[in-house]
Amino acid sequence: MTARGAAIQGTLALTALLAAYATWQRQPDKAAAGDVVVLDIGRNDLERVRYQDGPKSVDLERRNEGSEKGLWLHLATRETPSDGGTGAPDAGVVAVAPEPKVPEREVRGNDQAEKVFDKFTPLRASRSLGVLDEAKRRELGLESSRKRLEVFARGGKHASYVVSVSALGAGAPYLQSDQDNRVYLLGSSIASDLDAASTRLVDRRLHAFKPSDYDSLTVKVDDKQREFVQISAETNQPQKLAAKKTPTKPDDFARNWHDKILHLVVTEVLGKGEVPSAGEPKVAIRVDYSRRAKPVGWIEVSQPQKSPAGPAADMFARTEHTAGWVKVHAVGEDLLKEGKKIASEQ
Repeated sequence: MTARGAAIQGTLALTALLAAYATWQRQPDKAAAGDVVVLDIGRNDLERVRYQDGPKSVDLERRNEGSEKGLWLHLATRETPSDGGTGAPDAGVVAVAPEPKVPEREVRGNDQAEKVFDKFTPLRASRSLGVLDEAKRRELGLESSRKRLEVFARGGKHASYVVSVSALGAGAPYLQSDQDNRVYLLGSSIASDLDAASTRLVDRRLHAFKPSDYDSLTVKVDDKQREFVQISAETNQPQKLAAKKTPTKPDDFARNWHDKILHLVVTEVLGKGEVPSAGEPKVAIRVDYSRRAKPVGWIEVSQPQKSPAGPAADMFARTEHTAGWVKVHAVGEDLLKEGKKIASEQ
């Protein structure tokens, strides 16, 4: 072989090697779901998923009985030990205020939480990278990561993984199995959803039923109460309310007031058994819903409560669907005044 031929052959071989390396290194542009099964587990066997990032953790747990039936989230932040410093930062070092401690909370999961939970039955990845050396694991953000994923099935913990730390949150995360040290490229949004569980995965609905699911309601304010029936409206028009004593006479004032109650905006979801920082709210308004004389649901709205964190008063609500109290967008004293008028009129 001539020197020129050998040079060409060498160049082609080097090019092929570089192409193969680049193909192995780069993440797939759009990997098809289910390329690799990381954990083969059935939907009826999965009980709980735990995701930890340092002191913060979130558990997704399926409950199958009673009023708590459905998917629940347990959000927690562990106490971290003091660094033992004297308090004064070194010269030139900017002091960073500690993050406020989020109280431990148990809340309902929303539809997105259901989708995340279902992605574990089975758990799939875009690609398997096999067992990697220490240098490669460090490069992928696995060696220094404090993020962990644990899966619990019938009989206890089923599997556990280290989740990589991505630079600036970019790129799909990698998983390293504690059982066999194999590394996988996780192509779905599981990690990012669990990272932001307190905002993405919490159910903020006040009710699970729809307006068409009840035909009557009772408004209670103080020691007064009044019953209303729901009147079917024309197609594509909101349904109307009428006092039970005058069922053919729509009451627009009552309907408009009730629309405010039905569409209260939840700004913060408190956990099961959690009490607001200002103390147990005092119930000001209660509305009970029924269909054919059978209970469908209810809502209680609190008196405006002075907030220690700001000048504005806070309002809270709880329903048959919420884990406990939820903070709602304050609508002012008018809601209570109008409610008193509606409950008192006969």
